[in-house]
Amino acid sequence: MLIVDLRDNGGGDGNYGVETLKGWIDESHMVRSEDLGMQLNSSCLYAPLRWNRSIGSAPTILPGQKAFLQDLLDRMAKPNPPGCPRTEDTKPPRWTYLQRRFDPKPGDLRIIALVNSHCGSDCEWITAELASLPQTIVVGANTFGVFQFVQPGYSVLPHTGLPYCIALGRSNDYGDDRSVDGYGLDVDVVLPEVDSLTPEQLRELVEIVAKL
Repeated sequence: MLIVDLRDNGGGDGNYGVETLKGWIDESHMVRSEDLGMQLNSSCLYAPLRWNRSIGSAPTILPGQKAFLQDLLDRMAKPNPPGCPRTEDTKPPRWTYLQRRFDPKPGDLRIIALVNSHCGSDCEWITAELASLPQTIVVGANTFGVFQFVQPGYSVLPHTGLPYCIALGRSNDYGDDRSVDGYGLDVDVVLPEVDSLTPEQLRELVEIVAKL
């Protein structure tokens, strides 16, 4: 039994879950956040908005970011089409949260994803990724619901110089275009006392899941 305690995880690091769980789970059978489906809006402003976000949010450039940033620079260097037309790029989901099924095989490691209403943003992506594994059961309370709008771009307002952030896309985690903003991901087992679980209650939860 593996308990992944995601309670009160406000997000901020999309690689946290996978890196932490290396060696514990079979990543080849787990979908990633980019496979959950999304709609991206693009225009001649996409590259500079994303560039501002990437440069402004981190003091250093990580090795994995260099190719992404170079692509943005290349896009900004090209001439823009007249009128800066807006386009939509819809990426259908490879898997949806509605498809999750707790169906472990005998002898499989069973995973409890423990969530509460303070699990948000990247924490919700991690929850969905884990839920794609048939060995995972999601327990607790609905997550916060702050990961529907994706691909943030940064700029400043003219004259005032006030910075602002705008979402350039939206996710479609359930696959039916429902809103998850403010509603979050639902759970397989509702646990009202998830925020104050005692060690004894946690052990009882493990014993119950082990019999499912």
